[in-house]
Amino acid sequence: MRTASSWELLGLSPNNSDLECSDAGRRPLGGVDVDVVRPLWVGDALAEREAEAARDRDRARVVRVDEGDDLREPEAFEAVATVAKALGASKTVVLPQAAAARAAAYVITAIEGAQLHLPRLRSRPQDFDPDTRERFMAGALLPGSWYVKAQRFRRHYRANVLRVFDEADIVLAPATPCTAPKLGQVMMKLGGVDLPVRANLGIFTQPISFIGLPVVVAPLQRPGGLPIGVQIVAKPYNEQAALRVAAFLEKQGIASAPPA
Repeated sequence: MRTASSWELLGLSPNNSDLECSDAGRRPLGGVDVDVVRPLWVGDALAEREAEAARDRDRARVVRVDEGDDLREPEAFEAVATVAKALGASKTVVLPQAAAARAAAYVITAIEGAQLHLPRLRSRPQDFDPDTRERFMAGALLPGSWYVKAQRFRRHYRANVLRVFDEADIVLAPATPCTAPKLGQVMMKLGGVDLPVRANLGIFTQPISFIGLPVVVAPLQRPGGLPIGVQIVAKPYNEQAALRVAAFLEKQGIASAPPA
């Protein structure tokens, strides 16, 4: 979903039971604990959700993910600043222990993904992309005690993040640290540091998605450049707030997902 916004698609990561999508024909990376199938929309898909967004706009706060600020390109935070200005959001908060959250998300996804795909890895290893196959095989070797510790931290971290929503309905964050990488690109430069693309494209989404918060990712068009996404994050079971804000941004021409 995060990279889809870089190709002008609007994505929703729900946790509300009345927003369902089929798993038919799709295989998640990991288990149901973290990884789910998420819908992608284009064009006027938010029209039915267009309601008055003033309440959310007045209370929106911009989230800065700590320990990751240097690992980004300027366009990522420029996009957030553009959305924050449109929503009248002037406050910034820091998500505590975001780096530890990313590490915990890696551990949980690696172990659950390995367990989910292990039977197929044993019977049809040739069906997997080599990099994905190696990732699953490595996850199968991780000790179970790491999984337990990661889940304990996850509960602790989720409780801390939810306190942000005591005073806000919506928080904003970059979807990716840069615009879309080229097909087949292995390394990218963030903050002057060469880093693997696969492992670092989600540094701003992992601390949010692995605790199950509903997120709409809205693509912002950049004149003369590639689009880039902004996460619109709501508290649990409040997808409608994120969708209203996304609809407002689309109506104002700030975010758009034009039909192909």
